[in-house]
Amino acid sequence: MAGLGGDGHLRHLLKLHRTEIAMAVDDVFPLLHGLADHDIVPEHVFKETLSQTEREGSHRAFHALLTWLLGRDATAVRDFWAVLFKDYNLERYSRLRPLHTAFPAGLQAASVQRVVMVAASEVPVTCGAARGKHVLFRHTQELGK
Repeated sequence: MAGLGGDGHLRHLLKLHRTEIAMAVDDVFPLLHGLADHDIVPEHVFKETLSQTEREGSHRAFHALLTWLLGRDATAVRDFWAVLFKDYNLERYSRLRPLHTAFPAGLQAASVQRVVMVAASEVPVTCGAARGKHVLFRHTQELGK
């Protein structure tokens, strides 16, 4: 993705708002658990973050987790934003609401879209795909839902 909705832009926004997000997370539940449930954070990082939370508090532990996340692939960063802006996280961490509201309109609750090419043989007949041709699909993943 390029432009406003690009993965590089999402990474830049994470770096820019890393401390703000960490300060909003006064308890790692439910956000950390949601990240683990969606396979954004592997089990060993989940456990280390819980351990660091006990030693240094949730703010420092979450800042370290977000720093780790900055080194991950673009999909992990994009998926992080989708989990962060889920309704239950916005309700639990009220200090995230201004960030969500100020998030660029092209990335906010509108959607993060990916375009995927698939062979017609992979498409159910009910979709009306022509045999042997490629069909263009738009997959929309709503942020915050």
